[in-house]
Amino acid sequence: MIDTNQFGLGSFKLVASSEAGMLVTVERAAREKKPVVFLAWEPHPMNI
Repeated sequence: MIDTNQFGLGSFKLVASSEAGMLVTVERAAREKKPVVFLAWEPHPMNI
């Protein structure tokens, strides 16, 4: 969807990361008041 700009997602960047790396990125984005989207598998503790 990013490569084909579906839903206007062409400016998004997909980054493979560890859970710890993702949490640091989310924390940083929240602190800077920037949007962030992340995906997690199910079942996963953060989906509770």
